[in-house]
Amino acid sequence: MVSNLIFGVVMALVAVQPSVAGLAGVRLDDGFRLVGSNSSGLIATIDITAVTPGMTAGNFIARIFDDNGKPAGEMWPFAVKSLAGPDRRWVLLETSIGTLEKSYTAMIKANTAVLHKGRSLPIDRTGRYEFVYLIGPSVKQGAFAYQENKPTAAGMIVGAFTVPWK
Repeated sequence: MVSNLIFGVVMALVAVQPSVAGLAGVRLDDGFRLVGSNSSGLIATIDITAVTPGMTAGNFIARIFDDNGKPAGEMWPFAVKSLAGPDRRWVLLETSIGTLEKSYTAMIKANTAVLHKGRSLPIDRTGRYEFVYLIGPSVKQGAFAYQENKPTAAGMIVGAFTVPWK
């Protein structure tokens, strides 16, 4: 019931905001599971329809809501890839020295991922992108938002999601 209310409010907000992106879908990918944890990679497929000055991968955040529909936190993506260009590798957004490099060595060695220092990977063209957020089993719902690089930016809602746990 609360999930439906959150979804309705988020969709109403989406309708009145100028759009830079839309949510095309979400899925879980255990390929991003950290060894020894019960985490999973939540992949958001997002269609970016307008590029704003200074747009980066780090502008696309996931806002998490608890079972009662109250905000419970925010996450930044730790990997992104463009589905439109010739390079289909994941770009791991390394914010702590060596953390992602150690955790995802197999992907890097297999040349399915490359490292980028920081979340400031520029997004300079429209198209379909995939963003990865590391989540645990307590995360059930939320909304993806585009948040500009301004201290007062509340963020434009890209789309609501429910985690497709098995």
